[in-house]
Order: sequence, then C-alpha cells, then structure tokens
Amino acid sequence: MPGKWKNSQVPYLVGPMDAFTEPDTERVVMQFGAQMGKSEGLIANVVGYFCSEDPSPILIVTPREIDAKKMSRVRLTPMFRDTPCLKGVLKESRSKDAGNTILEKQTTTGARILLGGANSPANLASDPIRILLVDELDRCPASSGTEGDVVEIAETRTSTFA
Repeated sequence: MPGKWKNSQVPYLVGPMDAFTEPDTERVVMQFGAQMGKSEGLIANVVGYFCSEDPSPILIVTPREIDAKKMSRVRLTPMFRDTPCLKGVLKESRSKDAGNTILEKQTTTGARILLGGANSPANLASDPIRILLVDELDRCPASSGTEGDVVEIAETRTSTFA
C-alpha cells in the first residue's frame, strides 16, 4: 500500500519490528505467507530505523543479486526519498564516490547498507556488519557456491558485534 506506514494495517509485524530493538534479542525468525509485508514493511522499516536512530552496518541478503538490486531500486531508494525523517540521509551518488550505489548505500548518519545475493559468496563474506536481514530464505540456495551454508556465512560477519 502506498502512503504513510501504519502499524494498524499490519499489526502482526509490530512484534517482530520491536524485537529488533530489544538488546537481548539476537535473532528474529519469521515464517509468513507470501505478500504479508516482510520485505516491503519489516525489512524496509528495520533498515530505516537503524539508519536514522541507531546507525549500524546492515547486510540484506536476497536469493539472487538481481533480487537485491530490485529491493534497492523499488523499496529502499523510494523509502529514503519519500520518508520525511529519512530524506537526505543517503549520501549523494557521484561517479567518483561509491557511497551510494545499487548494492551499497552509505548514509550521512554513519550507517552503511550492503545488499547481495545468496548465490554469490563474495556478497556474504567481507566487512563486519551488525544487522543481518535475510529475505526469502526458502528461495536461497542451500550453499553459496562452494563456501557453505548461506546463513552461517552471513552470520559470521556479525561476530564483531554484541
């Protein structure tokens, strides 16, 4: 639904969204039906929160790199453009500055968003991150190339954060 976000339209997402801000929560696992708001609402809202309120490095893993690019273009970029508290948070795109590309976004608040496909080991094993979001895990390959379990590889990147 376009327009301002309203928790009342998807009350079942409030608990999972709140769980991301609870200090003792290490993992939030959701098993929902298709088109229930996980990507559009929950993932986007968690990214927005950790970019504006608690700047953190974030990794979003999708089944394929093409899905990550679509999420960036269709969900994240419009959210940062159209949400008043996030307007101007993304660093400007410049040809010499890689601070805002389709798969990597840096913010003026110090947050960093990386997006990647589960089918590419390079997307999963690199810089340390605090917030790991895996979208459509059931559509991800069981192994990322020859590297092993997709979630285990991505979770390793969170080991430097409490």
